[in-house]
Amino acid sequence: MKWILTTLFFLSTFLDGFNRVANINTNIEEAYHSFFAKDYKKAIGHFDYLHDSLLILEEGIHLNKGHAQYFLTGLSGLSADINKTAPDTLYIGAANNTYSRLWIADDENIASRAFNQSGLLAFKAAFSADGFNEEQTIDQSLSYFKSALLKDPSNENARYNYELLRKYKEFPEQVMEQVRKLVKQRRYVDAYVYITETVKSASRLQKHQEYIKRLEDIVKIETGYTE
Repeated sequence: MKWILTTLFFLSTFLDGFNRVANINTNIEEAYHSFFAKDYKKAIGHFDYLHDSLLILEEGIHLNKGHAQYFLTGLSGLSADINKTAPDTLYIGAANNTYSRLWIADDENIASRAFNQSGLLAFKAAFSADGFNEEQTIDQSLSYFKSALLKDPSNENARYNYELLRKYKEFPEQVMEQVRKLVKQRRYVDAYVYITETVKSASRLQKHQEYIKRLEDIVKIETGYTE
């Protein structure tokens, strides 16, 4: 009888392990099915269950949970679409927390991707808010993208984002450099037309309004224009 009970005990243990594996596989499949069906809240529920109840600590699961949270922020579209709907601050904070925990991931590819997502999230979240410090936000996002490249130099998404944002940061000064060249050549009208047209599509040049006003006064004198 003792032998039979012992056999049943081990058989039960084996079946428990089998059921756990089946449960894990089912939740992984459901998580990714929900994710690709854009049911991100349901996907997050499965990712949480895998981590909290089934104790699956794989870093890739956390990264995909962060992606699901990112899509729920309302910031995943183009910047031009951001202000159509208010971003969800709850999921902005949740995605931030998830990605930041992966900055020290053992897998450097995952750490790199987490840094890249943090850069995107930081810029888009700030861009959608009123009264944000754009230069500070740009520098913060550039720092995240740079960290992503340090973790994994082959991360082309991070490289693209870093180069694009770096050019965006440098653009106002490049415009002003061209304006100063034109002014030095006494081509005041050309300089004024160039900067006023550029301001229409580059609001960051607004800080040079005083310079633009002085240039406008020179153009009026140069052309003999009077109001």
